Amino acid sequence: MHGLQVLGNSGHFNKLKQAGNIFRINLLLIEYFPVVLLLIPAVFAWLVYKYPLKKTTIALILVCLAYCLFSLYMFPNDGGVGGKQWGPRFFLPVIPIIILILADIYAQWKLMVIDIRRRRSFAILAILTLGSGFIVNTFIEARTLRNENSNRVHPALSFVQQDPGNVIVVNAHFVTMELASIFREKDFFLAEDTAKFNKLLPFLKQQGVDHFIYINEAGLPNGFDQVLSAHQITLQQIGSYKIGIFSL
Repeated sequence: MHGLQVLGNSGHFNKLKQAGNIFRINLLLIEYFPVVLLLIPAVFAWLVYKYPLKKTTIALILVCLAYCLFSLYMFPNDGGVGGKQWGPRFFLPVIPIIILILADIYAQWKLMVIDIRRRRSFAILAILTLGSGFIVNTFIEARTLRNENSNRVHPALSFVQQDPGNVIVVNAHFVTMELASIFREKDFFLAEDTAKFNKLLPFLKQQGVDHFIYINEAGLPNGFDQVLSAHQITLQQIGSYKIGIFSL
């Protein structure tokens, strides 16, 4: 169950968007877990060269295929792969099953007389896929995570933590996801456009809030320049966000 399903937000579950995204999402499975490529020569050998496979093995292969193709309709998708959307992490349940499938195939075929070149080819492919997956997930993505945190998240987080106030207004829920470590310290409000922002101001003032931090991601909404002028606020570029302090 995804949080957007709990909230009843059906806009992120557009079936046409999901169908159009299936190919790209499954490419991500190969990018981050390339060991799944080993299933291709195994299935090819079963179909073309008539190598035997147990019915349970075939059933598990079909289960993995069905999961990769149809479970996208259970998760939100805006046509992308980041943030709250479908991504390679949601393929994690099929990885242990695929490993079991490959181990079972090896156990079934290891006593068969197979051409030495095919054995070597499969062994090389196994080494390449396992090595590639290890390098991508352990080194490349770890470095990406460190750089993203240092350049995008940490500057904004440090700025917010230095402010004694406890109210933060954001224009996109992605901001709250990245600043989740201060949920217990700060209260977040979402104002996606200028009208919602203006409607929020009297409410905050009524609650005794004397100032708040505004964090903008991906551009100012229409008419927000007038709000900045009225409050004599200039937003600073901090990390990947534009941030300013509003007084009430």
